[in-house]
Amino acid sequence: MSLIISIGSNQGHRLKFLGQAKVLLNEKFQLIAESQVYESFAVDYTNQPHFLNQILEYQTPKMDGESILRICQEIEIVLGRIRTIAKGPRTIDIDILFIDDLSQQSAALTIPHSEIQNREFILKPLAELPSFPYLAKKFNLIVLDNKQAWPLSS
Repeated sequence: MSLIISIGSNQGHRLKFLGQAKVLLNEKFQLIAESQVYESFAVDYTNQPHFLNQILEYQTPKMDGESILRICQEIEIVLGRIRTIAKGPRTIDIDILFIDDLSQQSAALTIPHSEIQNREFILKPLAELPSFPYLAKKFNLIVLDNKQAWPLSS
């Protein structure tokens, strides 16, 4: 199985931030596969620019979820993320979606990510990855097509 991470940006040069996040994540984890980049409308806090999103699949590292989360949060800080508005605009957002097929809930981390099934910008790119058929079956994931997310190239 794999470590599945979502990256997203809606401030500044969004594609550049995704690329920088991927480079920094690749220094910590072994990349297996990546989705296309998708553009999507903001959800929850909707008064903000569209997001670019991508899903990355890595070999599962030999560390716990909280350690992986700390690495992701450190990368967010390096790339200028400032948390001022909950769900608000950000240079980069890095979320852990899955660590293998584990289920975990703590104050800091919920795996699988609690909003996956409600996020077309997660499900569409996730469906491109090699581990998706297994994850879809195990976690009953259904890819939505409400035209809320589309490949950047379209």
